[in-house]
Amino acid sequence: MTLKFFLGREKADGTAPLRIRLKDGKKDTKITCQGLFIYPKDWDKNFNMVNPKSPGAEAINHEIKKYHVKSQEIKQKYLLKQIDFELAKRMLSGSDNSKSLKEFVSIVCKRDKSAETIRNYLNTIGNFSHHTDIKEPLFTDISFNNMMIVKNGVIQKGGSAATYNKYLRDIKAICNYAKRTKYIFHDFEFDMEWRAKEDITLKVKSITPEVIYSALNKIKIESNHKSARLKASNELEAIGLWLLMFATRGMYQADITSLSSHNLDYNFASRIKHEQSATGSELSVLGNEHIYRHSRHKTGFPMKILISLPPIKHLIAVLRYLVAGSHPNYSFLKPEEAMNPNYDERIKNKKPEEVDFLRLFTFDKKKNPKVFSTIWGTYSSSLLRIGMPSFKIARKTFSTTARRKQIDEGYVRTMLGQKDKSISISYVDYDDPQLFAQLCLAHIEVLWAFDIIQLYNAWLIKVDETIGSNWRETDVFIKQEPNYIYSEIMRHLQPIIENSKTIIK
Repeated sequence: MTLKFFLGREKADGTAPLRIRLKDGKKDTKITCQGLFIYPKDWDKNFNMVNPKSPGAEAINHEIKKYHVKSQEIKQKYLLKQIDFELAKRMLSGSDNSKSLKEFVSIVCKRDKSAETIRNYLNTIGNFSHHTDIKEPLFTDISFNNMMIVKNGVIQKGGSAATYNKYLRDIKAICNYAKRTKYIFHDFEFDMEWRAKEDITLKVKSITPEVIYSALNKIKIESNHKSARLKASNELEAIGLWLLMFATRGMYQADITSLSSHNLDYNFASRIKHEQSATGSELSVLGNEHIYRHSRHKTGFPMKILISLPPIKHLIAVLRYLVAGSHPNYSFLKPEEAMNPNYDERIKNKKPEEVDFLRLFTFDKKKNPKVFSTIWGTYSSSLLRIGMPSFKIARKTFSTTARRKQIDEGYVRTMLGQKDKSISISYVDYDDPQLFAQLCLAHIEVLWAFDIIQLYNAWLIKVDETIGSNWRETDVFIKQEPNYIYSEIMRHLQPIIENSKTIIK
């Protein structure tokens, strides 16, 4: 790539615009340096600067130096193939005054950031436009005064300080990334005064089991139309998914979508290969079939869950069948498989990675963001219709229930997949059996206190009543008393979690 400064055509007043030639092979373009007009007699082409003795040289050379720095940064990125020719041209042309936030997000951020981050940024820019009446916000529009207009607009329309602060965080992230990528050289003066004061006394929302029982009673098929049946199915699935999020220690939608048997503590693929071989022999593999290993999507923090705790697998089993019926295009378990009771036939001729007993959906948040938003948006609307809180409240309810049981704060945060300084030193060895046993005991206490098994059974009964199924007569209906179930698990917990081998028959 060639980057060369030169003077353009001389104007009537005797000055000429300073320009930059950007060339690479057949790609060739000329860019005008905004606001820089120089008398040809003052131009030193060897140093690409104005003669220091000429009038106003210091101010002009200061601006030229900015273009020098910028052009070298762009050249470096281009040579490293981090940007293409068109993006190099865009980054070099124009001034900060003409650079749009939306254009930066759509061109540069789209190259580097996730689809969800891009949607959040564009949504924030849209809200900035709405409250300030600036149709196409530029980086120079990001000022203290304009952000105060946004803050007042958000709060006057019933929004919270937390909502405004989220917009501010996005705006700061966009501006800082634009500076880091040398897209702009504009300085911002962000400080704590830009923030809105949040009410720390706001009560964390959580619910009691009675809210879920009430929501179940509201579900009914209101007509013979197919849409009415689908509506009821979505409502049932939404409650089931909410319960699953609670039972899995506050997982969010992305975590639930990524559930997979291949994240169990043993080699699940080896199990499927052995079962497909139909030799009739036993196979012993390292690992524990009761333990599920997961990195929380939001933070990447490792979570180790005793997934065999009732009713986690029960919920997953039923939800897989329900989703296969209501969303056949996006369900991992296909309708024809759901109708086939023969296990051997269902796994026959499949690759091990194509078999999964925990996976609910085929889509992924990163690879299929639109589908992800559509499906979970449908479920969120279903919750709203029947008086259920959002999926995020499942996590808050788990946390609140744990605190009511006076479980140590450090263990609560660790169960939720949050780093906590109070136990991080002892938690370096995440596989320590003693520590994991304490987490499992705390997990059981929360499930027990929230009456999760009884809620699950009530949900299953409602499924049967609504869609005409007969789950109550199968093994997925939990017939034993919760007190007995959890007491027995607690009594045998240590050997369960210390088991290091899985036997496959």
